[in-house]
Amino acid sequence: MYDSIIRVKFALQKGRTRFNGVKVLKLSRKNKEHQLKKAKDIMAYVITDRCIACGTCISVCPVEAISEGEIYHIDPDTCISCGSCASVCPNDAIEEG
Repeated sequence: MYDSIIRVKFALQKGRTRFNGVKVLKLSRKNKEHQLKKAKDIMAYVITDRCIACGTCISVCPVEAISEGEIYHIDPDTCISCGSCASVCPNDAIEEG
């Protein structure tokens, strides 16, 4: 798959609009910024008041997006929405936002 991504990127750099017969769309900078802003407005996971601060979620977060406190908090700017934290929470305190 990585090889195909490289080939598509190369085709775009050469100004081509098709790759193996499939139309390739190039996002403009403005469109990319809009998509990023839209993604940040949506928070995939939140920690509810059922949190007992056991620390299980912190140890499985691959990007260290969870901070400690009375109840824990997920930083939406760091979170990659992988769901690892929700799958290990013993109290089902982490929900999709």
